[in-house]
Amino acid sequence: LILLSEALEANPLSPALRIDYAQVLVSTGRLSDARKLATSGARMEPMGKDLAVSWMVLAIADLAEGQPDAARANTYRALSVYPHNELVSPFAIAILYLLGERDAALRLMVEFTEVFPSFSHGNPFTQLLMRPIDVVIAARRNNGEHLPPDALTLLNQLRSAATPAATNDTSGSM
Repeated sequence: LILLSEALEANPLSPALRIDYAQVLVSTGRLSDARKLATSGARMEPMGKDLAVSWMVLAIADLAEGQPDAARANTYRALSVYPHNELVSPFAIAILYLLGERDAALRLMVEFTEVFPSFSHGNPFTQLLMRPIDVVIAARRNNGEHLPPDALTLLNQLRSAATPAATNDTSGSM
């Protein structure tokens, strides 16, 4: 965090630094600070991956703060800008699933698996950023909701479900 803070202080007009810092802040549960940086980064980034990531950070914060409509809107914004991205898509899949859009999450996983067939959801950076989603899952499991133990398990289960669907369905629909 110190290095990112110093880098941002040295280059305050960098949307990429703001968004990188926001990703780290959201992973540590500093949702308000992450939201501020992601919002300012989104305003500075007209289009592309960084804009999509900033909206994904906002969606993660929204989900963690119990704002499902905002989480849904920011997830779909991220997907509209960058629909198949190795950083945005796993979070979008998990968030859509947790918002009850399980068919949409599975369809997105099918598409993601087709574009990135060898992608591993278990990479350390993805695991770090999934922490706020894991907290949401844990809270819902404590309330009796039947969910996998964490986001990584959720993604792996959806990937397993998506793989046969992707190979058996040649029409593009599910």
